[in-house]
Amino acid sequence: MYRFPSSSLLLASLINTNRQQAWGGINTLKKCGFVVGLCAIIFLAPGISYAACYFTQNADGTGGASSTQTPQDDYVTLPATITVPRGTAAGQSVAMNIPPLQDRRGAFCDAAFQRNYVPARALSPSTNTQMLSGVAGLELRNVINNGQAWYPWQGTGSTGSALRFPAATRTVSGLQLLVTGAVSPGRISAGLLRTVNLDTLAYSRIFLANDIAVVVPTCSVTTPSVSVTLAPVAAKDLAAIGSSAKETAFNIGLNCSGVGGNVYATLTDNTMPGNRTNQLSLATGSTAAGVALQILYGGSLVSFGADSSAAGNTNQFYVNAAANLGAGGIPLSVRYIRTSANVVPGTVRGLATFTMSYQ
Repeated sequence: MYRFPSSSLLLASLINTNRQQAWGGINTLKKCGFVVGLCAIIFLAPGISYAACYFTQNADGTGGASSTQTPQDDYVTLPATITVPRGTAAGQSVAMNIPPLQDRRGAFCDAAFQRNYVPARALSPSTNTQMLSGVAGLELRNVINNGQAWYPWQGTGSTGSALRFPAATRTVSGLQLLVTGAVSPGRISAGLLRTVNLDTLAYSRIFLANDIAVVVPTCSVTTPSVSVTLAPVAAKDLAAIGSSAKETAFNIGLNCSGVGGNVYATLTDNTMPGNRTNQLSLATGSTAAGVALQILYGGSLVSFGADSSAAGNTNQFYVNAAANLGAGGIPLSVRYIRTSANVVPGTVRGLATFTMSYQ
């Protein structure tokens, strides 16, 4: 659901009567007999050691080092075009794919090792399990267990002693595209997302295999302000309370593209926002009395509601399927209605706002 900015229509007429580590050193000054001399300056620093981790000849992590020591690369494909309706709630998944692993090889570490997750793109400011996609309102997760859990994009994983990594133990993982806020149209680029290292061994990498075009269906109002001039009406044309006359057509312009949902609208009485009837109050500047205005859509009276695009808003009415609107609009009409036994000639002005809702 998308709320268009509230806009207004003015109805006017005249009624007439018609790991960074820094290591210090140890400086040793030594006396040699009775002669004081500088014998040695010795710097000592702890060594930094890594486990020897490597891909093995056999899938079960045995057989010595393989001749292939390149990372195990997984390419995950998501739809080339993803349409995200406006108003899609944060937390909703709009795409997910967990394909079989494409590269499974055994590995071995001969000593204690550390697993590190190194992202290739910026991460969400709120969690290291989500990566910015490059499109506002959408983030990527590295999912497992059918999307019920996920790996971090960055951090230090388990530390272990000498260990075999049989190919069969590699966890099948994939990608999920998650809504985190208002989504903007854009493009998500293919490429490397993260590398998993076992100490100095680049163990595995995950890639987004394809570019993604993100489409956000849009409907825009082409007439944010509509001024309608009604024909003059004579008192005799409004013979009794409830009688109506002088219906005048007007149009609210819309332009919808890439949309598969429905368009709804709510009209709000700007003079009396709490008005829920089908009679528009006279606005400031009116000098007439005993009359009001009514707005019709498709020949049916429209009642007024709150200025809200929420689905099910009181007196919100269905306009059409967005795909049927294209560059068209909403044809409406307005007419006078007599509301009192006494009609005072003068000017009639009415002011209503309209709020569009895409659902």
